[in-house]
Amino acid sequence: MGTKEMWLMQMVDVARFDLFDISPANVDFGKEEARRQGVSHKINLRAQDAFIADVGNDYDLVYWNNALHHMPDVYDALRWSFDRLKPGGLFAMDDFVGPSRFQWTDDNLEWARRVRQALPKRFLRDPYVQKDAHLPVKIARPTIADVIASDPSEAVDSGRIIDGIKAIFPRSQFFMTGGALYHTALNDIFCNL
Repeated sequence: MGTKEMWLMQMVDVARFDLFDISPANVDFGKEEARRQGVSHKINLRAQDAFIADVGNDYDLVYWNNALHHMPDVYDALRWSFDRLKPGGLFAMDDFVGPSRFQWTDDNLEWARRVRQALPKRFLRDPYVQKDAHLPVKIARPTIADVIASDPSEAVDSGRIIDGIKAIFPRSQFFMTGGALYHTALNDIFCNL
């Protein structure tokens, strides 16, 4: 929808963004938001698969925001990103890099349980139920079938993102901003905190 890129434009002087989304509804929303913010002339929103679009190789920045983990082969997506950049260009990403299909380790799940157990009960209130229902302290690993049923592209190859970046962009720096505790222990209760 371009909202994060428009937010970035408020902090950094950006000449132009070419943005891709396969959802026409998301693109329409983004175009309306760009008009509202007065930046339509700086944003080219395309309802198109970027991998088959006519895209150049002279970009200063290739930026993935919560989309790379939906790619069926992250190495292919990262190679595509590398090929789009001009010499000295920047690859940046803010994305989920945890286990593919959310197949958390036993250690991840145990730490999530400990965090939730330490919280006062009011923080475990189920935000989607009107009555006094609470979410469990113990977090269960979702089945792969349940993840696929919810979204067939969800975290399909996310477990290979970090290794892929290291292989294709070997001078990369990583700044981890969430992690397993964020995703497992807190994700469904942030509104209570």
